[in-house]
Amino acid sequence: MPLFVPPGAYAAARTHLLDQVASCGRDPASFASAVVVPVCTGTSTEVAREAGTLWLSDLYDLPPKAFQRHLIAGTPEDCAGALDVYRDAGAGHIVVMVAADETLDHFGPLTEALTPRPAPTPLAEPARLGAAP
Repeated sequence: MPLFVPPGAYAAARTHLLDQVASCGRDPASFASAVVVPVCTGTSTEVAREAGTLWLSDLYDLPPKAFQRHLIAGTPEDCAGALDVYRDAGAGHIVVMVAADETLDHFGPLTEALTPRPAPTPLAEPARLGAAP
């Protein structure tokens, strides 16, 4: 479950990982993939980006600019759209790391802005060993 990976790099790494899973004789469809994404919501992208990068800077003791390209920041709707890009890149699970002290103030509006998607089609029941075809 990577952290600080942009969607395009995530999709490429996920494809490589699933190829490796298949080469080991495992079914790639049975493999769950996830990503951790830092998110900060606000009234504007600028306000949210400044607050979120400062929060991450304090947490990791690194300069705020180190997080500018990794932080999803903006209105809840903007952030939800950016998370959709990770879903489209193949993330089955997205762990939202709220980059703020008051997590519920950010997470609540974000979850309201997320677009529900239909549940994936379940995998076919695996054949039991020794069962007749």
